[in-house]
Amino acid sequence: MAIVGTVTAIFELAGGQQALNTLQQIQQLGNQLGQKKIALNVGTSSQQKSIQSFTGWLDKASKASSTLFNKFWAAPKAIAQFSDQFVHLGQVAATFAYRMTLVTAPLDALLFKVGKAAVELERTALFTATQIEGSKEAAVKFARETEKAMTDLAVETGNNAAELVGALRLIISSMDVAEKDATKMMKPVAMTMTAMQEGAEEMVMATTTAFNVFGGELSRFGNMQKQTTHILDVLGESVKEGRAEFSDMATGFGRAATMGMFANASFEEVVATITLLSRVFTPAQATTAAENLSKALVDPSSEAADMWDQLKISMYEVVDGVEQRRGAFDILAELMDKL
Repeated sequence: MAIVGTVTAIFELAGGQQALNTLQQIQQLGNQLGQKKIALNVGTSSQQKSIQSFTGWLDKASKASSTLFNKFWAAPKAIAQFSDQFVHLGQVAATFAYRMTLVTAPLDALLFKVGKAAVELERTALFTATQIEGSKEAAVKFARETEKAMTDLAVETGNNAAELVGALRLIISSMDVAEKDATKMMKPVAMTMTAMQEGAEEMVMATTTAFNVFGGELSRFGNMQKQTTHILDVLGESVKEGRAEFSDMATGFGRAATMGMFANASFEEVVATITLLSRVFTPAQATTAAENLSKALVDPSSEAADMWDQLKISMYEVVDGVEQRRGAFDILAELMDKL
């Protein structure tokens, strides 16, 4: 069986009718766009060759869906370069939030009073979320310090103090993190909220997902505040480079981060993938397409496994003398090298 036919069959096995619908959507999109030029603006490095731009991909969009789908999933080569840019975002002095105009005008008296009153109402919930061990006095002390810190941060960044306290509570309840570290994490969260005019909930959920899934590798960027800054820098940059709002991008990232499709992939690679796909799909559609493909890559049926054997692609690798299942991202990259 020809490679293109083999891969097409794998895709069909992976997603059934849903996969075929996805192919049709891609083909329809290509027909609509026609010769419209949308080039992927990515950097190059001495170790990497320039990748095929989206222009080339769209020019070929009217071809058979199997060929189109293969071209679409050649994206890992673009992702490798895109994610390389993201890695270095956290290594520069200016953060994404600082690069954008930051609104720092103090809250007017009415908003300040409303926000402060709402903070008072959050105290009881905050006590429960922090799970502070020790005396009640220690809990009260922390709550008062937190209220002051979030109120000051609200004035500095032009956000609502109650929303910031709610975001802090969400961080503490979603992560295994010390209260003081969680409070420090709120600085880049509040700044990015202002810079992007976004609410706290989606931002915090994306941040906590990144920590929970990629926490080990993110430690190279420094303390929790610096790690949070890097996460939000990357997500903010992805919104600029992609075609989606921050809330949609964050939702897509949250789904993708826990998918088998991205086993062994870095935080930057996952965000780069969603960014790249958001130029064509919504993040939700992109992750659905990736999920379909992931089924064939990570947990293939017996028929699909036979096809992988024909392509001489193994589902397993030996690491430190132990055989383990490969990540779908790695398998996909090898597949694209063979096409």
